[in-house]
Amino acid sequence: MEAKLIEEETVMRVEEEIRRRVDVALSSEAVQKQIQARLKEERAKLEDRVAAQLAQEEQDKLTQARAKLEEEHQQKVQLERMLEENQRKVEEAQSKAEEARRAEEETRFRELEQKQKEMEAERMRKKKEKDTKKQEQQKVLGKGGARPKLSFSLAF
Repeated sequence: MEAKLIEEETVMRVEEEIRRRVDVALSSEAVQKQIQARLKEERAKLEDRVAAQLAQEEQDKLTQARAKLEEEHQQKVQLERMLEENQRKVEEAQSKAEEARRAEEETRFRELEQKQKEMEAERMRKKKEKDTKKQEQQKVLGKGGARPKLSFSLAF
């Protein structure tokens, strides 16, 4: 047990001596300068890392802003294309409707023209029939030189 006590006493004295030497070393001007230099160096490294991180974050924000602008531009272009397509479809539909209306008008015009021709032909037929009937009546009645004159002569 005495060995154990001696060992504990020795460990305690060694620890005290180490603490004393560390305190003396830490309180020396050279070590203080070294600590200050190391702190300065570490602070500079930390500032560089923070500056790099801030620069990276700024770059990320710029990249995101550019991507957002590009997306908005693409949406605008797509919307313009859709509007143009819709306008084209409307114009096409109007053109088809106008073409159908013209075709309908043309058909109606042809029908009216045909009806007019038929009415004209009917009128001409009736006139011809009337004229033929009139000529026949004149022949029967002997008017207008429609009938040959008979001359009677007494020949002795």
